[in-house]
Amino acid sequence: MSVVISDLSQIIAILSNLSSLVSSLQSLVNKAAKENIPFHIDNTVDIIEAQTGDSVFGLAAIQAQLATFQATTATDVTAILTAIAAVQQAANPVTLPSTAPPGYGGATASDVWNTTLPTRLKPAYQYLTLAGDFVSQLQSMLTPIAGSTFPWPWIVTGLWGEDTTGDPNPSEVFALDIGSILETDATAFDWVTRVYTAETWLLSNDGTPFIVSPTVDFQYEVYLPTLQWLQLKALLFGGSMSSLNLPPVWPGITNVTLGTPLALSDGLTVPGPLDGVLIEITSVPTPISYYPFGTLRSYVHAGGIAFVDDNGQAETTQSIGLAEGVVCPRFMVHADHAIIRLPSGVVGTVTPWTTP
Repeated sequence: MSVVISDLSQIIAILSNLSSLVSSLQSLVNKAAKENIPFHIDNTVDIIEAQTGDSVFGLAAIQAQLATFQATTATDVTAILTAIAAVQQAANPVTLPSTAPPGYGGATASDVWNTTLPTRLKPAYQYLTLAGDFVSQLQSMLTPIAGSTFPWPWIVTGLWGEDTTGDPNPSEVFALDIGSILETDATAFDWVTRVYTAETWLLSNDGTPFIVSPTVDFQYEVYLPTLQWLQLKALLFGGSMSSLNLPPVWPGITNVTLGTPLALSDGLTVPGPLDGVLIEITSVPTPISYYPFGTLRSYVHAGGIAFVDDNGQAETTQSIGLAEGVVCPRFMVHADHAIIRLPSGVVGTVTPWTTP
């Protein structure tokens, strides 16, 4: 029993010593923490003082700059606005400087326009004049403007060289009903004035009808001059293109009658009557070169064709070149036959065709 009491006494003594040691350590920790707070405050104050006292970014420098701004006078403001106004503005016409930049040949506008262009042998003003003359000539001839937004067969002409001319307005024209053409309509003007009576139609120098825009300096022309008008009527009313007494134009594969294909050979006579031929070249000898047109080939010196009339006389010969091409007579309505010339080694076919 005495041994147990002795052991307990030793344990209590050890615990007492540990408690005293922990209390001592806690006191030291609290003291260190209290000492660190003033040190941190001192560091922060030093940093703030360094920043506010900086010669460039410090408080004094900011105050000096503000004082400079506050001291700006009305004269300074006027000078700033004047400098802004001197810059070329989009809404104002261009004014050449009194002193031209280096390389312009002089100090006045006249010197600039009289300067010979580096890549040409004439002064600049001559090319400007030529450009203006070209615009005036196109305008006076009422040169049409191509526009994909205008339905066939409308074209646009007018004073497109004038500063006050606005853009042509596609909504001012309308689709024309080709089905309303009558066989008795002698001209396109007869047709549109009969069908579209709400419009005020005028007649152009080339015999085509047109209307004048009420909003801009343009006129909208129904481009069906005599040749195109007669061809259109022939197609609409089952007439013969040959009745127009005009050289044939390829009207599309659905509008022709194909003959029998013949193998190409030098001196071949293609029997007729015919309005043209389709030629297909499948191979050529090695010395013959070609020009590429996308996926098409146009062979050089691959042969020629002459269309001959019913009097045994031929028109000007035409070259054969495209691997797949269409050839029409140039000066005769129908050909009695055609004659082929080929260099050795060219292989392919020729197919005659006729129009109704």
